[in-house]
Amino acid sequence: MWHSVQQQLGRGGFEHLGERGISAGSDKLTSTDRRLPTLQRLCFGVVTVGLSLMGGELLLQATAGVSSRIRGAITAPHLLQQSASSPVRPLMSDAHVGHRGNPAYPLHDRQGYRNPVVPAAVDVVVIGDSQTYGPGVSSDEVWPIVLERSLDLSTYNMGIPGWGPLEYVSVMDEALALQPDVVVIGLYLGNDLFDSFRTVYTYERQTAFGVAEDKEPLMSIERQGRLVDEAARLLSTSTGEGATDHDDGAIHRVRTLLSEHSSLYGAARWAKDRSAQYVIPDHIARERADRAWQAQVNWTHRHPTRGLAVERRGVRTILTPGLRSLALDLTDPRIEEAWNIAQRALRRCLRACSDAQTAFAVVLIPTKEAVFHRFAGQDVSAPVLDRLAAQEAAVRSRLGAFLEGAGIAWVDALDALCSQMERGSSPYPISRDGHPNAIGHQAVAHAASLLFTEQRLNDKCLPVAP
Repeated sequence: MWHSVQQQLGRGGFEHLGERGISAGSDKLTSTDRRLPTLQRLCFGVVTVGLSLMGGELLLQATAGVSSRIRGAITAPHLLQQSASSPVRPLMSDAHVGHRGNPAYPLHDRQGYRNPVVPAAVDVVVIGDSQTYGPGVSSDEVWPIVLERSLDLSTYNMGIPGWGPLEYVSVMDEALALQPDVVVIGLYLGNDLFDSFRTVYTYERQTAFGVAEDKEPLMSIERQGRLVDEAARLLSTSTGEGATDHDDGAIHRVRTLLSEHSSLYGAARWAKDRSAQYVIPDHIARERADRAWQAQVNWTHRHPTRGLAVERRGVRTILTPGLRSLALDLTDPRIEEAWNIAQRALRRCLRACSDAQTAFAVVLIPTKEAVFHRFAGQDVSAPVLDRLAAQEAAVRSRLGAFLEGAGIAWVDALDALCSQMERGSSPYPISRDGHPNAIGHQAVAHAASLLFTEQRLNDKCLPVAP
């Protein structure tokens, strides 16, 4: 057709074309013109979006590679749990301390601790167990980092779940290699004595710290029922809780794939979770919280000897006094031996710090049960909780006297945690998890800051180890 039009134009112009012919040709050209640019724009848009997503994905992955905070935020929650299905576990075996942090884990630095980087030098090093590591809270909410912000002192977190006093001794050289002014140990009353006994008598590491001249009575009790096995029995629910019915359809598989491999998807999930408190109406949030609480209460009904539901003035949680009592019973010769082991370990830590001209201090971290017992008072009638509170008070009294006698600066976080409760803010989750939440970590950090703000370290700086 176009060739015919050219011939007509060559014979004298547009006047030789019929009105209908030029109109039909013009309509046809216009229709083609419309389709081609629309298709081109669509293709261009798709390519642009694809390249933008690819660029954003690569940039976010690169950023996450150098920032443990970002890496932890965008990693799928199920990959941040220690389970057989996780491709990277937070802990790995170690011949020296039994286990330590895995450097390949998203939240860890190259030494396996929960920090963005390993500094050349630092003001304060904090050593502890899971109460210091901070499961259930983000890396910037753990108490050593909150302490860092409140004091404007650089802090390095060396908390690892499952560690105890003997592991603290074992990594003291690592801590002192960072040339700190102060080394602080977060001593958890809930299981640090238990961990001391377990390390020497169950795992048979650091056996030189055992002080019992005749170990046969201890081992005889152990043969009747190992302490570690009894703790495992109390920890186990045997109910299959936590298992949920998953949709194994295509949508679930795609979401799982994106969750595990897409940084952008992880960032979107993080943004959704953070904004949920502003988007979800209050009454829906309360209904969800009530359902979650009822599920926890139902668990205590099924396991009345393992859990105790406590609710007072809107603050509620599940306590496990039987488990904690096991690790604080000084009438048990094994726990009495554990107390002696812990003393020797703390003295060794003090000596190492003194030799390095570094101040040494201890923060006592109470059990959740002790905090709620003081808060609830007579509102909770439970002999097992009363017995635990008495046991923990006895251990706390012994520790205080020992630390004072050894010249070790120390603070107790019990008052700070109870103060949060009095304000109506629970420092613990509603579940039977005994680790502090973000509010609890703030309270522990506040207690630890008293070592510096009240000049307790200056009064006892660089004590001479006996």
